[in-house]
Amino acid sequence: MIRKYKPGDEENIIKLVSLVWPKQSRIDYWEWINKLCPFGNTLIQVAENNNKEIIGHYAILPVDIFFNGKNYKSGLAIDAITHPSYRSLKLIYKIAHEIWAQAVTNQIQFIFGFPNNNIWEINKNLMNWEELSAIKTYKIDIDSKSSGFSINDGTVKIMNENKFDSRYNLFFEIYKNENIKNHVIMKTDKDYLNWRYKKHPLNDYTIFERIKDNALIGYIVLKVFEDSTKNKVINVVEIKSLRRKFKETISQLLYRTIDYAKTLNLDILTIWLPMDAKKRRILRAIGFYDSLQNTNFGYRSINNQKIILNQNVHWDIDMFMSDVY
Repeated sequence: MIRKYKPGDEENIIKLVSLVWPKQSRIDYWEWINKLCPFGNTLIQVAENNNKEIIGHYAILPVDIFFNGKNYKSGLAIDAITHPSYRSLKLIYKIAHEIWAQAVTNQIQFIFGFPNNNIWEINKNLMNWEELSAIKTYKIDIDSKSSGFSINDGTVKIMNENKFDSRYNLFFEIYKNENIKNHVIMKTDKDYLNWRYKKHPLNDYTIFERIKDNALIGYIVLKVFEDSTKNKVINVVEIKSLRRKFKETISQLLYRTIDYAKTLNLDILTIWLPMDAKKRRILRAIGFYDSLQNTNFGYRSINNQKIILNQNVHWDIDMFMSDVY
């Protein structure tokens, strides 16, 4: 049976999640992503077997998107899971069909996501998903050579406050208005940023700010982890700059990150870059190179919303938009 989530399902959902993503199989993480997001609670559909065990799950996290000055209600597709003993394309499709219907009821216009290669082929061939672009991962090796690139001018400081304040609301409004034409931008005001970074139950983030004339003109969010080859990696989870001194600000945020990574004896710094991103020249000048690792990025229309869902529109993409980071 396929049905909506109901209170009391949490334990069985977490049990299912533990089979795929053990790190995320905690009640505090489940409540954080499903109940505390400022955009609203997730939409959840589950599949039950005859013993009332949850054997399938699919959720949509509501997301506010801006394009050409208009707000669009969209959703991030997350946690599409089926139990290994019940895995089938038929079950996956049934759960997906119900979550799409729930999305219509909740006036979500489209969903997007960053599926792995296995689910991406299913999404494209069976679920009417369409590709927006491939997202490249650029990286730089943090070694003695990196010091030659770093021209830190001292204008970037670590964020010492325990929460994002009203400066970030002002920053977002300016940023949104500067990128109002042909740009797709996710709402990142202080409420969202505090939820995403300060209240995350699993990850610790470091934030650096660039201040000019007593005003916030750029920031960068960083996450340190160890990859499967035991390299110590620092991810640029999010980086933003106002247009005034854009090149200089992006460069300074990255120079400061390189210096910070060296103090921690890290190995690699990585950043996402959509195919058409204007940051590419800046990254290459600093010493970043294409890691040849691409991330799938696609969408599925819910109400035939095609206005912003085409490859001629610039999506403002960073790792923070994925629940993985």
